Amino acid sequence: MLSGLKDQLLDPDLIAEFVTAYRAEFNRLVAEEVKDRAIAERELGKTQRQITSIVDAIADGMFHSSMKAKMDGLEARKAELEIQLQSKGIEPPVLLHPGLSDIYREKVRGLTAALNEPTLRPEATEMIRSLLSEIRLVPEGDTLAIELVGELAGLLALDQTKNGPKH
Repeated sequence: MLSGLKDQLLDPDLIAEFVTAYRAEFNRLVAEEVKDRAIAERELGKTQRQITSIVDAIADGMFHSSMKAKMDGLEARKAELEIQLQSKGIEPPVLLHPGLSDIYREKVRGLTAALNEPTLRPEATEMIRSLLSEIRLVPEGDTLAIELVGELAGLLALDQTKNGPKH
């Protein structure tokens, strides 16, 4: 299993591909959030202008019972949009460490050493189990390849101890 981690997941091209895909998805999500926010802000502005127009009309002496229903609807929509905009703060990006593949490689080395240490073996084994959500056997010609499915972030956090991060 560690051989699979070392050989398959430490490839700099795979790490670079992961980073590229992550950044592309993050940028897509940010662009979508910015677009949604702009739409909500435009709609809020329009709603506020409509409310102002009705208030001005009432101040000028015009009042119809239908204006109250329209005003109630506009005030409710304004409140919805304000809540929506307050909840749509753009969060700062989760930055990927520039030396991600080196960190990853070091984590696998540390895990290998822990598995070779009898006193640490049970804990290291449990860590590996917690990181892997699936182990698949995939037919490749006359043999079976082992495919490990797991959590990259979990492996990168392996140096977190009860006393805090190691440096």
